[in-house]
Parts: sequence; C-alpha cells; structure tokens
Amino acid sequence: MAQPPVWHPFLTELQQAIDPDADGQDYYGFYNALLTIAFPFDQRYIVAPQTYPNTQTERTPFDNLINYYVQFGKYIVLGVEVKPSNVFSYPSWIASAQEQVYARFRTMRATIRNAQLPTFVIISAIGFKCRVYTYTLATNQVEPPKLPSTQDQWDIDITTDQGRVRLAAVFRGIRERSALLPQNVDAMLP
Repeated sequence: MAQPPVWHPFLTELQQAIDPDADGQDYYGFYNALLTIAFPFDQRYIVAPQTYPNTQTERTPFDNLINYYVQFGKYIVLGVEVKPSNVFSYPSWIASAQEQVYARFRTMRATIRNAQLPTFVIISAIGFKCRVYTYTLATNQVEPPKLPSTQDQWDIDITTDQGRVRLAAVFRGIRERSALLPQNVDAMLP
C-alpha cells in the first residue's frame, strides 16, 4: 500500500475534537481546513463554502445545507457535501444524502461543461466517511449510478491511513485535471 499522505497534525486535532454524535456544523471547520491544505491558495485554488436553505418541512440533518466548492481561478473543480455521522442512523437520510449529490450535478451541469474538464467530482462526506461521485462529460453520466444507498458505500474512512491515501488520490487527480485549465489571470477572470 502507498504511504499515507502528509496529514497535517492540526487536522488530527480537529478530527479528534469532534464528538461522533455531533451535528453537521461541527464538521465544517475540519473540512474547510482539509480542503484548504489539499488545494492551497498559492496554487490558485479557492475553497468557497456555499450555503443553501432547506425547503423541507420536517427537521433533519439537512436543515442547513453546507457544501464546499473548490475553484481553480473561476472554474469549479470539486464539490464536497458535508453531513453529520447520524445520517447513517436512518436509511431515508442516506437516500437523501445521495439524492442531494445527484441534484447538485443537475444544477451544476452548465458550470461543469463550462470548465471543459473530462470529469467532475463531488464528494459526499458523512461524518468522516466519504463517497466519491464522478460525472463524465463525454458520456453525460454519473458514477456510481443512482441505486439504493447503504452506509457501506461511504467506504473512504478518513480516520484511517488507508482512507487518507484514497482521498489523497482523488485530490491528486483533481489537481492534475485542473492543470489542463487556463493558467493566465486574464483567462480566469469572468
């Protein structure tokens, strides 16, 4: 197995400080720090938190929807949706987490096409477990396909070295694809 990526000690501190039963907002600082380290500003990346009001009438972990977009200049190159670990307590909440990812792909279709990247990734993070969804521009398809979801499909556990290696590989692929985008500032500004 590959060596674990450098995992900043502060990330470990943040991770250990989060109660396993915490609500979603307790994870936001951790994921913001993780993305800022993986996609540094001095390499032209911007980590941009997004917030969306929930329109559901029933209170769920989805009441305040926060996700992150990672931009390379003006191009969005990654999406991350963060939910608390208690989402795994209810199959309907797991299904909702997956549906939100597919809905995000639908609402971002023009943005993704504008970037002209061959693939676009959205990571669904439930607590410290992640699942990677990939949209392929050439086929207009999302993988994995929309099927009933179960907890074990969020199989990148970033509390382990193996999970950190897998997530680092996803981030590396995104940085490699970002390198295909225009590099000069004039081409990056709207």
